[in-house]
Amino acid sequence: MKQILTADIGTTATKTALFDESGRTIARAYTEYPVIPQTDYAERDPEDWWHALREGFRQLRSYIIEENLQAVVLGGQMQDLIFIRNDTDLYPAILYYDTRAGLEMEELQSILGNNRIKGITGNIQDASSVLAKLLWMKKNRAEVYRDAEFILFGAHDYAAWRMTGSLNSDFTTASTTGLLDIGKNNWAYQILHQAEIREDWLPGLVRADHYDGPLSESAAAFLGLPAAISVFHGSGDVGTTTIGAGAGEPGAAYCYLGTSGWIAATTPDGEFKDIMVDPETGIYNLRHPEPSRLIQVGPMMLAGGNLEWALKEISTFNDTADGYSLIGKAAAGRKPGADGVVFLPYLSGERAPFRDPDARGAFIGISKETKREDIYRSVLEGVAFAMRSIGQRTGHDISEDKHLTLVGGGAKSDLWPQIFSSVFGCKVLVLEDGLDVGLLGAFMLAGKALGWFTDYSLPPGVQRVRKKYEPDQYQQKRYDTLYSIFTGFYPLLKQSFSSLAEYRRKDNSSPLGNS
Repeated sequence: MKQILTADIGTTATKTALFDESGRTIARAYTEYPVIPQTDYAERDPEDWWHALREGFRQLRSYIIEENLQAVVLGGQMQDLIFIRNDTDLYPAILYYDTRAGLEMEELQSILGNNRIKGITGNIQDASSVLAKLLWMKKNRAEVYRDAEFILFGAHDYAAWRMTGSLNSDFTTASTTGLLDIGKNNWAYQILHQAEIREDWLPGLVRADHYDGPLSESAAAFLGLPAAISVFHGSGDVGTTTIGAGAGEPGAAYCYLGTSGWIAATTPDGEFKDIMVDPETGIYNLRHPEPSRLIQVGPMMLAGGNLEWALKEISTFNDTADGYSLIGKAAAGRKPGADGVVFLPYLSGERAPFRDPDARGAFIGISKETKREDIYRSVLEGVAFAMRSIGQRTGHDISEDKHLTLVGGGAKSDLWPQIFSSVFGCKVLVLEDGLDVGLLGAFMLAGKALGWFTDYSLPPGVQRVRKKYEPDQYQQKRYDTLYSIFTGFYPLLKQSFSSLAEYRRKDNSSPLGNS
């Protein structure tokens, strides 16, 4: 049976998997990188990606039948900045969550105007924008800015270059950078020209199913793969995850529930101005792997990260997989609504449905009768409420006659999917391989390029559902009441969050012990 080799080059690790043509996973591997300290600067040696790719493919090598291997296809993290010259990378990759360029973003807004930037790119740009980072590099790393011949924007862009020599970026990845005229599907040359940023080093813009070329002999020798295998470019991770979660065609939505999270859906074909959501709501308009469409993404700064914090700082359980299971069992023993305790899950600020880096978490409604288990349950419910508020801004109908697919580590919980089902009032599907949907989406891209599929719908049997959850009418009624209460809290606390942020800034700037 024919085979496709896939890779998802992520923030902390690279996943690789080998699929047969039916979409069955033959084998998979997981390779972690060194940890990056959390500061305003977030950089990684691109060699980490390259060596992790080799290790992942090495673990799969015994399952590969060379005469059956049809292609390698890639996916991975987006919104990076990688400088290339003379077949080498000049500087560590600047990662998507690097925020060093705050002053440069303010400068760009004064030059270009915020409305003009939004109108061209389809999104709000901030200090993490590649556009701002390029201006920072021009000012602070002038020799790198001057000497680079090309720039790339995704980990899989880099891997494709190492594998084939191609210098390309897909539309999904490009739309995260602040450099794409999203309405015209071309680089935003007018922005670059006005901001006096180089235009000559931009990569080619390609579809996600683009054939980048054959695997070179040198790359084949390094990776332990047969030379001349077809390499398809693939998509940034939101594109591959959307397809792999079964939302690659209009009409379905999914929720990714990892440390961070998002809700996303594919828009119907149509004029850009008609299908775009106002980015002021915190919703991102990203180009779909089919570049006539959009993926509308509502991100949540911390989703499962709220439970990770509760497990570590509040619970009496160990910070392990068993701890997550135990905290879920404890929460399941309490009534829906956590006995009137509501949790605001904004421990690291928020991006949607409002943008406020000063927002913080809060437990509201605690009394002397409140149990520790109520606190656990309120955390799970608070994340679901926040996701519902984001989902309503995407413009996608998530109602009782629809379903929501839940993927990511949080989907492994027995309780959380049921809470989501009752909070959203719709069926929730949990997949057998919910952690590997990005790999499945990459497989679909290559399969479509090879003519195996005609669109981005998952073939029957490929999306294997582990469990279905239906709304509980009793729970749904209680959650509808609490949701209306939940959405009223942030507007009331916004000024208090700002005041506390100012207090922390002053407090942190004072020597210890001084008043």
